[in-house]
Amino acid sequence: MITKNVYEQLEENYKDQASWAVWAPVGESPKSNTGDMSVFEDPNILNILHNNYVLVALNASEHAERKDSYTGSWRMFHSDDDGRQQDYKMRFAFKDTPIWGSYMTDIIKDHPDKSSEQVIKHVQNNPNVLQENIKELKKELSILGGKPTLIALGRKVETWLRKELGDEFNIVYLAHYSNYIGEVKYREKTLELLEELEA
Repeated sequence: MITKNVYEQLEENYKDQASWAVWAPVGESPKSNTGDMSVFEDPNILNILHNNYVLVALNASEHAERKDSYTGSWRMFHSDDDGRQQDYKMRFAFKDTPIWGSYMTDIIKDHPDKSSEQVIKHVQNNPNVLQENIKELKKELSILGGKPTLIALGRKVETWLRKELGDEFNIVYLAHYSNYIGEVKYREKTLELLEELEA
């Protein structure tokens, strides 16, 4: 459970750069309602959120741009019903698992780019970028509190996290949800990871 104070601090500092692994129920299609932000208006939301896990992706692909008019908090990882979006795979994979309710963020902030290769190249050519973002991530995690397991969404994120934070946190790998993989297979990989963590 996340306290109101922690929630509000994270919202104040990262409302446009992070979110939580909670989505509205699926509707008529697998991708429907991923952008329904009313879940965060639930008076019991703090009972759902926790700091046991933190999902860390590379960067914002479009810096949380949405086709609808929503400009409120936590819109990252909650794309609207765009046919190209892949966020729905996380909802399918994490529902009714210990990951549901986890904090979600990016390791590289304020650098929107649809091409992960370009982001990685940018970081490799500018080593200070990684250090600045790691510093910000540490601040973010200190606000969240606890000793969460960091779930790296992608191999490069895993490499960077292990190098920079491996002495402080347990870091595990999960394929990025945008990979060419169906939602059923992605859930299988998620459940396999959780089995390993509980072993």
